Formats: sequence, C-alpha cells, structure tokens
Amino acid sequence: MEQITFNELTYEWLSCRRLYIKRSTFVKYEAVITKHIFPYFSAIPPKEIKSQTLMSFFELKIQQELSYSLLCSIKNILVSILEYGIENYSLRQMNFKQIRFASKVQAKAILSGSERNKIIQYTRKNRNSLSLAMLLALYGGLRLGEICALKWDDVDFDNQVIKVMGTAVRLKCFDTKDKKTELVILPPKSQASYREVPLSSFLSGYLKRCFNKKGRYLLSNSEKIYEPRRLERQFKTFCIGNDINCTFHGLRHSFATACVRSNVEIKALSEILGHSNVSITLNVYVHTSLEQKKREIEKLMTPDIIVD
Repeated sequence: MEQITFNELTYEWLSCRRLYIKRSTFVKYEAVITKHIFPYFSAIPPKEIKSQTLMSFFELKIQQELSYSLLCSIKNILVSILEYGIENYSLRQMNFKQIRFASKVQAKAILSGSERNKIIQYTRKNRNSLSLAMLLALYGGLRLGEICALKWDDVDFDNQVIKVMGTAVRLKCFDTKDKKTELVILPPKSQASYREVPLSSFLSGYLKRCFNKKGRYLLSNSEKIYEPRRLERQFKTFCIGNDINCTFHGLRHSFATACVRSNVEIKALSEILGHSNVSITLNVYVHTSLEQKKREIEKLMTPDIIVD
C-alpha cells in the first residue's frame, strides 16, 4: 500500500473535523494549514516526521515573530493532525510536550478621557452607522460582529435590553464558484455570549431619535448585514483623523474598565460581556490605572510613626 502523503493525511483529518466544528473554525483551520503548515511539511512523508522536525519548524515560526495566539493555534492543529496519523497510520510517537512558547502580555489600549470625548462629540454631530456602532461598543460592551448582526427585533425598548443572538462573519464559500466569500450570521462566540445587554436610557433615546426602522438590520437600517470589515475600516479612519490610539475592540475594553472603576459588580459585568466566568473579565478586559492603584494603597491603615 502506498504511503499517505502529509497533504492527504491533513485533508482526511480536516474532513473528520468538519463534521462537528463550526464553519468559522473550519475556515480558520484551513487558513492556518495553507499558510503556515503546508509550506513546510508538504514535501515530508508523515512517517519521517520526528520530534526534532517539529522543533525545527517551530523555531522557524518563532523567528517570524508570530503572535503567541497564532503559534498556539498552529501547534494545536499540527499536533492534532499528527496524533490522528499516529492512531490511524502508525506514525512514530513524538514528544509534543516539549513545544512551548513564551507568552507575551501586551497592554491593551483603552480610551483616555479626551479620546472618549472626541467620540461623544462625533456621535452628537453625526448620526450614522459608525456613531451607533461606537456607542454600542463603548456603552454596551458589544463585539464588532455582534453589532453588525443586530436586528431591530433584538432591541426591546419596553424592557430596555438588547438581545445578542448572533455575530456577523465573512467566510469562505465551499459550495459555489460564483463567489469566494459570503457574509453570514453565526451563533455567538460561546453559549455565554447569548445574552441580554441592558440598554442605557441615553442610548435608547439615541436609537429612537436618530434611526427609523426601515430594514431588518439595526446598523445598516436595511435588509443587508452591515459588513464588519467596512465598520473596522471606518473606525480606523476615524481614529487616524482624530488622533485616537484604539482598535474597535478597544472600545469593549474601555467599557469593561469604566464599569469596574464605577464599581459595577463583577459577576454582572461578566454576564453583560458574555464571558463564561469572571476570571476572563478580570484578567483580560479590566485595566487598573496608576491613579486608582494609588487610591487603593491609601486605604491601608497607616502606622503612627513620626518621620524626621
């Protein structure tokens, strides 16, 4: 029997995975494999892959200064492919535990007071899709894809809540040659991401005053889903023009941090953000300023000591 090639092994693994993973996850796997794994492993017979082969591969990837998250994704996919080969094609056992990466903790950019004011001033003068999207992220903590997927039916003015029921994503098409990608609404990121987000009075009023229900989707005010990449580009252009150092996702970070500084209960904030547990909220999204740290230190009881 002819030996299976690495590409054949990978596509067989992908076919099995496709049965039980999200379409967006499948697209991510395929992209990582095509860009990072195939160029190195396609010419290597699977039975000749050794632990040292993996170490050499990841040394190369580390030199390319890829993000910690991407390195972990490449590792998880490659290890899963090879474990499938070990189980089904008697590939040699390999030591995967020795492959480790140093996590680089990067400070998340959040809005300063002046930057927040610039956004507010813009939303007062410009009642458009960008204004509404920025307010939903900055005062509701919604993700970009979630905002683009919002329908008017998801807004409950009587109970002052927004129901997050999906996320807009552009994905590769597999079943048609007419178009390469399509914009679709997928389930939220996790089960916890299905949620009701309180709608503040001012944001509720802003919606009622500035937008008429002319279409199905909130942001486009039409029957078409608002393109997430378009929104991201618009926000980037806005930031460049107004000297603001923040990504669109940074608005969500800013919302979470502002809530903590305003003593919003952490469990409630975690549910508003759609996190599965409060540790994610605290470790990833909450940023403490130096001024706040100083105020907390001053809460300590000071000893009765006279210093000359």
